[in-house]
Amino acid sequence: MLKIIGVLFVIWICWSFVKAKIRLSKSELNMEIGAETRHIAINELGVPQSYYNEILINREKWQYIRDYAACLKNNGNDIEAFFLKPDIRDININECSWARLLAIGIADLYKEEKPYLDLSEKLMAGVKVNKTRSNTLKHKESTEEFIDIENMEQSSQVKCSENSEEFENTENISIYKGIRLEDAEVDILAIVRNNNVVYFNDEAEHLFILDRDGDEKLDGRVVNFVFSGQEDSDVVEIFVAFDDSDSYTMFTLQSGMMDRLNYVTQAIFKYFSEANIQNVFSPIERYSTQYVYTFKVYRKNDMYFMTNNGQTQAYLIDKSGIMRDDIDGIKDIFWNEITTSPNFDDDIPF
Repeated sequence: MLKIIGVLFVIWICWSFVKAKIRLSKSELNMEIGAETRHIAINELGVPQSYYNEILINREKWQYIRDYAACLKNNGNDIEAFFLKPDIRDININECSWARLLAIGIADLYKEEKPYLDLSEKLMAGVKVNKTRSNTLKHKESTEEFIDIENMEQSSQVKCSENSEEFENTENISIYKGIRLEDAEVDILAIVRNNNVVYFNDEAEHLFILDRDGDEKLDGRVVNFVFSGQEDSDVVEIFVAFDDSDSYTMFTLQSGMMDRLNYVTQAIFKYFSEANIQNVFSPIERYSTQYVYTFKVYRKNDMYFMTNNGQTQAYLIDKSGIMRDDIDGIKDIFWNEITTSPNFDDDIPF
């Protein structure tokens, strides 16, 4: 009997590894093309990085670029002369890689839009100046009221408030189902923007299993994708769930972890662009990305309790708010002040 169990375990490990390799091969190819396209467009063709990032999250523009590159690839230098701009007519298109064709399309679109971009930038600069002046005057006129609001926000974070009005006035995104990124094969459990919960996945029962204590535990691990705005200090946190085999390959075997995380980042931008969801990422903002990993997740009473392996960092998220860092307080709230917390010793340490 033990031999059979051992054989099945080896088969499962091999299958998980093969599955991960297949996924990684696709991911690595896309990452290579993406890296080459970025390098050519920015370093060789003079496309600003901010414009390149905008292309990635704009569905219509990215589709135009793909069609542009496909047209060049399918027709080569035989394409009608009016389509080819003077600066690329001398290029042997038949010898260009797919990444170079994409970069050429991005550069061509940038040159077409540059006059409008310059004008838009000037207008936005004027708007920011006026907004700053207005906020300064408003702050001077109501200092005491501002302090009261600050205290209210701090209190709501500590209590993981049941009243969403205690948080900043940030509208929830209009999604009433679970978010599954099919290309990346991951699920989004929650989205937090500037410490306000704007999305909570309450249709994730299929992602959880019952542990030996009868508690609902995520069959995998969560990574917090933190996107920080460079202009307005906007912070978007997206809590992404990876299944158990994926988590084992990435975080235990350390196989292709960063490539996989970068690929999921692209899938996130692609999803929100195609779904035309406006209340998560700003179309004019530039974001830097940080990965905070990994977290076990428990589900109870429409709340997610997330903690790292050493229980030194934790989140408690429900539809109305997020509580973080206060490990003991979070555990007391989630487990209803029961002292018998779940046993983590059976997990493989990351």
